[in-house]
Amino acid sequence: MIYGERIKQARELRGFTQTKMAELLKVTQGRIAQVEGEFRDVADSLIAEIAYRTELPLSYFSKVPENWLSAGSLLFRARTSISKREVTQSLRVDEHVFGLAHSMAKNLELPVSLRTINGDPKDAARKTRALLGISATEPIHNLIRILENAGIWVLAVPAMKGRDAFCCWAEADGRQIPVIVISPDCPGDRLAMNVAHELGHLVLHKNMLGRLSPELEKEAFAFGAELLMPEAGIRTDLRPPISLTRVARLKPKWGVSIQALIRRAYDLNVISERQYRYLFMQLSSKGWRTTEPIPIVPEKPRLLKKMAEVLYGSPVPIDRIAAGADMLPAEVSRVLGLYAEAEKKPDAAKSRVVVFPAPY
Repeated sequence: MIYGERIKQARELRGFTQTKMAELLKVTQGRIAQVEGEFRDVADSLIAEIAYRTELPLSYFSKVPENWLSAGSLLFRARTSISKREVTQSLRVDEHVFGLAHSMAKNLELPVSLRTINGDPKDAARKTRALLGISATEPIHNLIRILENAGIWVLAVPAMKGRDAFCCWAEADGRQIPVIVISPDCPGDRLAMNVAHELGHLVLHKNMLGRLSPELEKEAFAFGAELLMPEAGIRTDLRPPISLTRVARLKPKWGVSIQALIRRAYDLNVISERQYRYLFMQLSSKGWRTTEPIPIVPEKPRLLKKMAEVLYGSPVPIDRIAAGADMLPAEVSRVLGLYAEAEKKPDAAKSRVVVFPAPY
């Protein structure tokens, strides 16, 4: 049986409108609407052409449709910078990668230790550090790995316009799975804050992710800032006087952007609003608002590739994984290429620390 909803999902996954799909298939838009609504049978020749155009195996279209992911925090961003069609495509891409993970995870035990916490975001961040076994004062240079060990699925997907990360609680097999989706193209310093911010939403706003507001975004930011730059640990480093060069030297230690460190100094009342604005004027004059110096190597998620290695061994058999996930081998290979290999050295933190160059 061919499911019309799966045809629709495939079209949205590749970012096609019904009109564009009709042009590719040399049929009318009405015909596409009919097959998606299951008002008309799909000829074998047409479904073969749809599979070709969407780069999906025929088995994809005969699988019962799944809607594991909600728009979560992505829905909030849609109101500011992403079109409805882009939101839909982004969600379909995320679901596609989640489906790949789910096809393997159903054969594994992956317990979730993350807890939701009500109350003050900063207090919640401190409690989350304790729950995850992180020191109350030290920098975190392997946040993604820590979250994966806590049962959070961190999924890298091809970059989508208008967003660097989003989160939701997925419904699968009668249980809820915390999911953070990241773009592999995001700079390392920004990635860390993005992941911490989305973790804040998962911890603080589990039942409100479809109804986010600027106030809840501020709470997630406050959570992320305290998680990555705990007041108890960073105050010593942010002693006055605060200069751009001094703040820049802290970037490798804390693994966050210069901009985030300046904002942290302001939020902790180390600098005044006037100093805060002056430092950002300096950032702008140097062109650092868009591209900062001292790049931090982004941490890659590991979970998806580790699932494959546990189930199939290494090197992983791409064809077998693709067959189980109703994907083409080439796509599985592209997706797995976004994930980290097994670590050869126990000290993962060293891979993200860079040497500060000569003073500016």
